[in-house]
Amino acid sequence: MGLPSKIILTSGVGIGTTKLNAFDNALLNAGIGNFNLSPVSSVIPPKAKIIYLSKSNSKKLLPKIGSIVPVVYSCVYGKKIGKKITATLSLAIPKNYGRYNGLIFEFAANDIGKNKVEKICEKMVVEAFQNRNLKIEKILFASTECVAKEKITCAVAIALMI
Repeated sequence: MGLPSKIILTSGVGIGTTKLNAFDNALLNAGIGNFNLSPVSSVIPPKAKIIYLSKSNSKKLLPKIGSIVPVVYSCVYGKKIGKKITATLSLAIPKNYGRYNGLIFEFAANDIGKNKVEKICEKMVVEAFQNRNLKIEKILFASTECVAKEKITCAVAIALMI
């Protein structure tokens, strides 16, 4: 497997009769339900282009159906009907990104809104950069929040490394 040159960000929400069905439906909603996702840790290679997935760019960006795709993801299931669930990724890009790597940190929560979850996730990635003696140029987010429905509800935020 080669060094990823693109980090593709997406998120989705799904409802199902089981957690696995809700997760699968969230992946379909995010536009990536037909890939084999392989979890990896949080390192973004230097110079990797960061792109938000949309319907208009998905055919150009995504690999063939069934491909094995490394991902970093945040996932949460609704615990109570009518309560918020939020999944977030924070991506920190360093100064001199051509030379140094970026990082992705994930956080998910029940009963906490998107803004607060993003702040928590941002604090984690800032600490990780401090531990590496790196300066942050910018922080990006991939987040989704929703209200848990009658069936099992799942929210995901995902970074594909292609």
